[in-house]
Amino acid sequence: MIPHLDLLTKEAIHSKLSERFRDDTIMSLKDLPLPQKLKNLSEIAKKIAQAIHQNQKIVVVGDYDVDGVVSCAILYEFFKKLHYKIEIEIPNRFSDGYGLSSTIIARLDCDMIITVDNGINAIEAAKICQERGIELIITDHHTPQEELPEALICNPKLSNDFPEPEICGACVAWYLCAALKDEMKLKVQMVEFLDLLALAIVSDVMPLRGINRVLLKKGLEVLRQSQRIALIHLREHFSKYNLDAQLISYYIAPLLNCAGRMEHALLSYRFLVTDKFSESKQYLKKLLDLNAKRKSLQNTIYEEAKEMFLAQKNSQELPFVLVFKNLGTKGLLALLLRD
Repeated sequence: MIPHLDLLTKEAIHSKLSERFRDDTIMSLKDLPLPQKLKNLSEIAKKIAQAIHQNQKIVVVGDYDVDGVVSCAILYEFFKKLHYKIEIEIPNRFSDGYGLSSTIIARLDCDMIITVDNGINAIEAAKICQERGIELIITDHHTPQEELPEALICNPKLSNDFPEPEICGACVAWYLCAALKDEMKLKVQMVEFLDLLALAIVSDVMPLRGINRVLLKKGLEVLRQSQRIALIHLREHFSKYNLDAQLISYYIAPLLNCAGRMEHALLSYRFLVTDKFSESKQYLKKLLDLNAKRKSLQNTIYEEAKEMFLAQKNSQELPFVLVFKNLGTKGLLALLLRD
């Protein structure tokens, strides 16, 4: 017999959802905290403005996931509006490892490095930058350790006056551009970058309250109308779906992430920033091919892991079996199966 269930009315559902945001003080774009609320961001903006005035060479070092790639894209597009050339460097997962490292710095010839979505624990890298006379600016959102790198750092988790510590790296990068806009008294509409930022907020699974909720809501509006060639092509490719957070989470994010997991995240970055129609089409085709390979590889590993698990399941009483397979240049993939 099916137990009795109390059905919720539309009014009850609306009431429960409203409770979730009852304590939110940031409900619209006008409520967003100013860039100055992020610790060191005003000083960082002054440093970057000075580097621009002195025509110094600036390199932005990102991460190989969607958040890092979008962070790089936002800075590239912002500096493009300034008509100031910067270089973008994204580590190769397989040869460089994560974040700013000695390997990355060794191949850079620059006056200033700005990290986005990484760097908060790059203590050795900061020492190398000091030795080489490179100004290091770290913008990150990951949890800081007790020891911090010797550099100028902006991280919401180190900013007591900032109301929301859980924002993604691309959001910190967006705020950096806003601070630079204020410092240089530029006429740039920061809302123009929210289509890109929306991708990162969803992909990095940020809590959808306060700042994140407001930026994502507006970002989706901008994304649906965006004239960026990459986003036009994504809308065309996924035209049978509603363009919402679910589409980003289940389809677009894995597509953009697959480049960094299978080959190099620069492919996704170039796809997002190219202004050439045919080039964008080629990048998208390559991403779709890589994503298909990623799915196939994932399914193969799952089936192999399942066989190994079943072989162990009956012979030993184990709460779980950890199965792994060395894929050479593709690194080590692991799967945890529970009974």
